[in-house]
Amino acid sequence: MGTTYQVKIILSKEQILPEGMGEKIHACLSKIDQLMSTYKLDSELSQFNQYKGEAPFPVSKETREIFEISQEIAKQTGGALDITVFPLVEIWGFGPKSIEHPPTKEQVEEILKNVDYQKIEILPEGIKKQNPEIQCDFSAVAKGYAVDKVAELLDENSFANYMVEVGGEVRVKGEKYPGTLWNIGIERPVSMERSTFLAIKLKDQSMATSGNYRNFYIWENKKYSHEIDPHTGYPVPNTIASVSVIHPSCAYADAYATAFMVMGRDEGFRFAEENAIPALFIYPMNETQFKEQPTSAWKQIIQSFK
Repeated sequence: MGTTYQVKIILSKEQILPEGMGEKIHACLSKIDQLMSTYKLDSELSQFNQYKGEAPFPVSKETREIFEISQEIAKQTGGALDITVFPLVEIWGFGPKSIEHPPTKEQVEEILKNVDYQKIEILPEGIKKQNPEIQCDFSAVAKGYAVDKVAELLDENSFANYMVEVGGEVRVKGEKYPGTLWNIGIERPVSMERSTFLAIKLKDQSMATSGNYRNFYIWENKKYSHEIDPHTGYPVPNTIASVSVIHPSCAYADAYATAFMVMGRDEGFRFAEENAIPALFIYPMNETQFKEQPTSAWKQIIQSFK
């Protein structure tokens, strides 16, 4: 997935880490990467993207689950999360192919004809494209999903206290030490350095953060971020520096965080507040100063651990 991961398992004095646990975790992540990468031409997702048949495309259990989660959040958010955005990601230069300059208005309008999550059907025999040109990108959900799958593996081995992190998306269970909760940092949303903006305590929850401060480029003095609005076809305006979401499932936290970035400052916050989603919106005041706006549900979780 083009990123790093770390897994911390806290054992009691009586416990022994099973032999080969590290290899099992790595194999779990490698499997997901092989299924869902848009950079590997032989991945299941790449094969689906190239498929133009009318019959449903058969997929693995894992890929089906990603489609189900993504489509659920897409319907909830009015398409703010839309996994069929991949052709737009490519023409804006955030996919496997490099570009020489941003796309023209005409190119964006042409590509937008093939971006619509409602053109995907999840059927018992596979995934059906109502438009053969549909191509998908799981990057808004896959890292969080990978975290959940590693957590499932750890649960199967009866580990009561752990932390799983893949590319900044995190899930924790239990405590780091008896009486001490996991302390999870939220990165300062600046591109020049890596530092912690704030840290929160978590127990038996996941947290995912989406932002536009790492993956972007400047063209003719204008900043283009990798978060693409599937409604307009253009990178989202920089009204939000980052959004962090807490949820029992890291895949859902990941998906919501992306959707809120696309929805923007007012609509995203209103949706999160109305649906009691614990979310922290961080807005830029200037190049180095930021303002945070937590939802009521976020405040409740943070205060419950004080």
